[in-house]
Amino acid sequence: MKSLDEIGEILLDKTVQMIHAICHSRFNVKSILTLILLTSIGSAQNASLVPSPELSSASYARLLDMVLPREYPRSLKLDYLFTLRFEPNQGGESQLEVRAWHDGRVDVTVSTISGGSVWRTAKGYLARTGKENLAAITDSIKVQTHSVKLSRSDLEKWHSSLFVATRSSESYLERSAKSYRTGGNRDAVLDGDHYELWYIQGETESHWSFSDVPAENAAKAAILPLAKWMGMIRSELTTNQ
Repeated sequence: MKSLDEIGEILLDKTVQMIHAICHSRFNVKSILTLILLTSIGSAQNASLVPSPELSSASYARLLDMVLPREYPRSLKLDYLFTLRFEPNQGGESQLEVRAWHDGRVDVTVSTISGGSVWRTAKGYLARTGKENLAAITDSIKVQTHSVKLSRSDLEKWHSSLFVATRSSESYLERSAKSYRTGGNRDAVLDGDHYELWYIQGETESHWSFSDVPAENAAKAAILPLAKWMGMIRSELTTNQ
């Protein structure tokens, strides 16, 4: 793919060549101007077809980890922790991190992107500069972080229901795979949100990544049970703010 500078040089060379050829023929001045105009329009149209820089999925994932870092203290004093990340189709991303300590303490941190979204901020930066400078993009994004109080008894209910949701989700995937294999049917979500869940206990870490209905509707309408669980956690933490 040629750059705009290269396209401009090609346009200039073609125009000069065309004028030289026309001046040695029987074309009149009107013909010269018409051909130059048509050449300019055609080249401008080709220039408009040059795609703008795209943000890859891998770069977006790295950028999210820079803007919304996940900190995992490896400590015998930590029973378990889980991180919920919401990447909506509309609006800003958010992240919930919950830590359960051996002495009974519970830490809950809620982080939200203010003034837009990571995705759209990155796309705007790429459109302006043509460069994928993740550090510069991160510096331009504002994150609001606050803590939420949560009792250990409420957390244990979430913890227990998490495993119910993961087992139900695994069963759903098994059934849907069989359905697709035999009948070609598959559930799909249009304009939904993307969800990510990390769970860490001791030396074991699991990660789920999937798309489902928008998070604000997930508690009632999500396809995957794990999305319903994440939507429920998000709703309860929002209510407790």
